[in-house]
Amino acid sequence: MSFNKLFPMVISVSAIFFLSCGGEGKSGENALPNSAKIEVTSVNLNNTSLSLDLGASFSLVPIIYPDHATNKTVTWTSSNESVAKVAVNGLVTAISEGSATISATTNDGNKVATCDLSVERFITVSYDELDSWLAHSALSERVNYVKVLEVPSHALLGNSYSRESGELGKKIKTGGKKLFLKIASIQGDYNSIGEYAFYLVRNLVGLDLLDCTNITTIGDYAFFSCSDLITVDLPHGLRTLGNHVFRSCTGLEHIDLPETITTIGKHVFINCSSLAKIDLPAGISSLGSRVFSYCSILDSINIPDSNEFFFFSWGSFI
Repeated sequence: MSFNKLFPMVISVSAIFFLSCGGEGKSGENALPNSAKIEVTSVNLNNTSLSLDLGASFSLVPIIYPDHATNKTVTWTSSNESVAKVAVNGLVTAISEGSATISATTNDGNKVATCDLSVERFITVSYDELDSWLAHSALSERVNYVKVLEVPSHALLGNSYSRESGELGKKIKTGGKKLFLKIASIQGDYNSIGEYAFYLVRNLVGLDLLDCTNITTIGDYAFFSCSDLITVDLPHGLRTLGNHVFRSCTGLEHIDLPETITTIGKHVFINCSSLAKIDLPAGISSLGSRVFSYCSILDSINIPDSNEFFFFSWGSFI
């Protein structure tokens, strides 16, 4: 037999042998088995509770068990997307004040891990970092809620001779962004917000001094003509409002006067044309002249019945 006649026979026999042994790897007793699937048994997160400042972000990381599970992918969800959103990679971004639960659900087995999130209204900034934050991080298109730490006491004293605001007031004015300011702590010996401290700082829209319980006095013209100032919270322990403190704060709508106030100087709220209601504290003993003049929509002044020693100047209420 010639070689040319033998060759096709050899090929045919080889093909038959290959097929009979399960050559495709899917059947036959000599086929290799598929790798066994390793299922997810549980999932945790690198944080189970989290507090973020408004606008801040944080990456949550899922920890899958066992570590060599076949499918370690997860799906992220936020229970309140108006407060915080979460991206497909676990990056959480705080959008507004409030709380939300961020969940990671495994795509294998629907195992769930959660993180309780709270978003703070105020962004915390140290006094030394304030200039940089105002220049690079504060937003121009909306009000910025900022809590300032470690304010030196001298920064709260303006210049009555040149009628200039204090150092903190100048920083805010120069920054040019609308601020709701919360002073969290003050360094040094202090018991007052000084004269002219925020004189003509017109981009200050809110003020929270509740943590400054050592303050007993707010000096003359301290917030004169802060025309965009809408709301003010004053600390317990405050005893005296000097003259003209909130004069011409034409946007002022709300102010809480603590029960510890005993003296309100002259012209304190003159020309506060958006102020409709005010409650005088029970302990007040002296009210200066023309305190509420030109408060054109003021229709309610509550004077406590318990006050038996209340002195007010002629024209305090006109």
